[in-house]
Order: sequence, then structure tokens, then C-alpha cells
Amino acid sequence: MRYFFGLLVLLSFAAHGQVAVDAAKLTWTNATQLVDGQPLPATGPLSVVQTWVQRSVASTCAAGAFGTVAQVLKVPVADTSALFEGLTPVGRHCFRLAHVQENGGLSAWTPAVSKVIAAPVPKAKPPTVTIS
Repeated sequence: MRYFFGLLVLLSFAAHGQVAVDAAKLTWTNATQLVDGQPLPATGPLSVVQTWVQRSVASTCAAGAFGTVAQVLKVPVADTSALFEGLTPVGRHCFRLAHVQENGGLSAWTPAVSKVIAAPVPKAKPPTVTIS
């Protein structure tokens, strides 16, 4: 089984497109090579057909501490982003990605990226108004 090289992941917080505080938008660049340096074929058994995006909730997202997978998105290879909305519970949400080949091969997982979902901030009641 050959693994892919060069899957780059970015996690957007609220810069472009205003991502909600309880959401995480991941964008990535698909791999263009196999790990042996050969070009990744566009078709055939070694071609990429999907990107799997896993989410977990963990105190840390360090290697080996990804946590229990809570959600998996299976994204068509033509797409290079995924939006997770309504993330609960409050805490650190970890994300990692892998490419899936037509022959069923799975690339190595990317290093995990994370976003902390904060508890909602209580808002003050509105003022009381009177008119005379």
C-alpha cells in the first residue's frame, strides 16, 4: 500500500467567511505525489477518490492522543474544505485528514489541528425603558 505525501491542512477560526464560534472550517491542499516521489495519478487504482476528515474531542491533539473519533466526513476529492457546525461539547475539538485511493488504500493521517469551543458568554438583560 502506498501512502500520500503533502496533504496540507489549515483550520479557519473566523478570518475569511466568518465561521461561527461553535464551528470549524478546515481547508486543505490535496497531495500531488506518492510517498516515493512519483506523481499521483489522476485515474486508476492509485488515484485519490476521497478525503476522510475525522473529529474527536480531547484534552490534547498530540500524536497518539487524538481521542475517540466522534465524527467522520467523507469528502469527494474535488472538494478541499469541510465545515463542522454546532460543535458540542465545550472543549478542544481535534481534526485530522487522510486520502483514500480507488484501490481502498488509506494515506497516513495528517498531524491533528484543533479548535477550542468556548462556553457561551452570558449576555446582559436589555435596559428598561419608559416614556413620558
